[in-house]
Amino acid sequence: NRRLLTPEQLPGPRSLPIIGNLHQVETKRFHRALEDWYRQYGDLFQLKLGPKRVVAVADPDMVQTILHERPDKFSRLSGIKQTIEEMGEERFVFTLIPEDLSIALRPRNG
Repeated sequence: NRRLLTPEQLPGPRSLPIIGNLHQVETKRFHRALEDWYRQYGDLFQLKLGPKRVVAVADPDMVQTILHERPDKFSRLSGIKQTIEEMGEERFVFTLIPEDLSIALRPRNG
């Protein structure tokens, strides 16, 4: 069985209006916050950077499937690249997932 989840239905840290989860992230340690949330919420979770919802995907097979099946739904924005460089975290690749994109998941056993 497969079920569809919208980004809003994914687990993730509690956010505040307007600023989202930015209050929970130190600029120079953004990668650490992502690692902590990955350990807490698993391979797929959502967070908000300001008012923008972001879906974090940590499973390489899932990333490949998503990018292969929906390449037109993703964009790389120079503003994000600049932000990452300013944070000193150039090894990360970010892409924005539109909020209207549903993600098909197989329920996990256990």
